[in-house]
Amino acid sequence: MIPRLNVPRDDDDYNYTKSFFVNDTEQIKDFFNEYGFVVVRNVLSQQDCDNTVTEIFDILESDAGWQRDDMTTWNQWPTNGMPQFGSPSRPPVFSSQFLKNRINPNVHKVFSTLLQDEDLIVNHDRCCLYRPTLNVPTSTGVVPSMKKWKTLANLHLDMSPSNYLSNNSDTIIDNYLSQLRYRNVGNFITENNQVGASSGTQLQGVINLVDNHEQDGGFQVVPGFHKIFDKYFENTALDNSTQGHNFGRNDVIQKYSIRVPLRAGSIVVWNQKMPHGSLPNNSSRMRCAQFIKMFPSKQLLCHRERADARRAVVRRNVDVLQDFEMTELGECLFDL
Repeated sequence: MIPRLNVPRDDDDYNYTKSFFVNDTEQIKDFFNEYGFVVVRNVLSQQDCDNTVTEIFDILESDAGWQRDDMTTWNQWPTNGMPQFGSPSRPPVFSSQFLKNRINPNVHKVFSTLLQDEDLIVNHDRCCLYRPTLNVPTSTGVVPSMKKWKTLANLHLDMSPSNYLSNNSDTIIDNYLSQLRYRNVGNFITENNQVGASSGTQLQGVINLVDNHEQDGGFQVVPGFHKIFDKYFENTALDNSTQGHNFGRNDVIQKYSIRVPLRAGSIVVWNQKMPHGSLPNNSSRMRCAQFIKMFPSKQLLCHRERADARRAVVRRNVDVLQDFEMTELGECLFDL
């Protein structure tokens, strides 16, 4: 029932999953339709990537005695972070380069190509840094394997299959979203997960910030699952969670997941109906990434009070930055 698809690698470097350039619109759509995800390279410049990694280190150094140039201090983790997922913060990140990446024209073009809609809203989400777990320098020497730094392997959906397949899907999702007021900035995270059958294709993405090889840990996905989503969950016991669905470690679906290694500056975008997650780092290199999602503006603007509240919070976070320059595209994507 679950398809086992052989996903191609790049001809010029077999270390990476097959990728495309941002103007390869037909190839991007064809690959996405077949596999349920696609990788597009060079959406960010190397300088953009470096600046984003710097801002991740800034978050890490704001707490816990972390020093980016001294790996012997990397045993600490910010109290407001989630080390099991490599996340240095629970709230979304509103620093300058993160905002610049969200309104990057290349990133927008990837989403608009797949959604066939240029009038989009961008979300505000978190990031991750996976610490190296092999040959790690410590205060007592080099440790061959730092197992306690490994993140949790996970395969999940950031949506509720129960709600999605419900006959009342539209009402359930609309009621939930219409009540969001963003007094808790965590609402920017929870809005990502409210997906109903009438919403059309919903996308999620990860912007990769350093070259990510197979053994470095990171994004995994079950290719082709978007084609069997409805049938699969028709015969699966579901809870009433409004936030998502986790696949157990012994679930047969785990055997069909593949790692998606990709270059720095690349983005992987997938259909939100795809089981996805990450695998832990098993190398001496780190993994860094920014999470991102775009969706049609009509899905926000139909809730006037929610849209007003969301806009006010975004404006507040943007206006305090001295080194962020708003663009015309940014005003649209931020709904300003």
